[in-house]
Amino acid sequence: MPDKLTLINITKTFPHFSLKVSLAVKDGEFFSLLGPSGSGKTTLLHIIGGFVAPDNGRILKNEIDITYLPADKRNIGIVFQDYALFPYLTVYGNIAFGLKIKKGISKKEIDRKVREVAETFGIAKILNKYPDMISGGEKQRTALARAIIVKPDVLLMDEPLSSLDAKIREKLMDELKKFHKEFGVTIIYVTHDQNEAMFLSDRVALINNGQIDQISTPLELYEHPKTPFARSFIGKMNVLHIQGKTIYVREENVKIKKSGKYRGIVEKIFYQGSTAEIFINTDFGTVKALDFLRNIRQLKIGQSVYFDFEEVLNGNS
Repeated sequence: MPDKLTLINITKTFPHFSLKVSLAVKDGEFFSLLGPSGSGKTTLLHIIGGFVAPDNGRILKNEIDITYLPADKRNIGIVFQDYALFPYLTVYGNIAFGLKIKKGISKKEIDRKVREVAETFGIAKILNKYPDMISGGEKQRTALARAIIVKPDVLLMDEPLSSLDAKIREKLMDELKKFHKEFGVTIIYVTHDQNEAMFLSDRVALINNGQIDQISTPLELYEHPKTPFARSFIGKMNVLHIQGKTIYVREENVKIKKSGKYRGIVEKIFYQGSTAEIFINTDFGTVKALDFLRNIRQLKIGQSVYFDFEEVLNGNS
């Protein structure tokens, strides 16, 4: 699969922050930029979109240098965090906006395209409504329809689900995955939520302090984190010092048993719906285990338990 977008030694320096990134995004890929707040994700997205100029480096799209090409000449769409719908335009007007500012497209052709894409996104019945009259999910579909109708080479998405509650976010994540499968557009998606990145992405670039920490598939990133930051940021990890060695154990890989190699006292239990996080006090510190509620119903605080590690990540994995 060829590269759709390539960033070569892109740098940007601010008074208290600097960005230095090289990466390549494949054609048709759902590629996430994942990292904590302030790590440089949105700055990088804005550099790709042409809203911020890099200090150094090159941006190639389809092997053509677009580093200093104006944003409106790049054929790169963007969906902002708040969707940025025009409040004074109807859903129809918002979707049609990109086509209207292009030359040579008739009103009849614009109308056909708008109604066609609205039907695809399931918003044909709300075309006459204004943004303050529609739901969060409808706003997202409107923003996506507006971005996709101009047929961008790349679609940028800046934390579009961050302000939504959990149930709506889960529903829209599923819709977004279906949208990508149907249209096959290359998506670069910014998020600080690892669950979003893991569910949606073909690959994930983990960013920390302005630099790429690791680029992997979601599964590789979870099972084979290559750096201390990746191990601490992705999932829930125990960092244990046993017999002079530092080992890393995911909470779900700590198994409480009737007999085992290690022993400790249950310090506290955090119930999380169908699962629970168990804190075990041991001679080598607190060990956290994650298990289904049905498996630990009999556990009590202060109880002595045995446990083993099913899988261990060493410092070089």
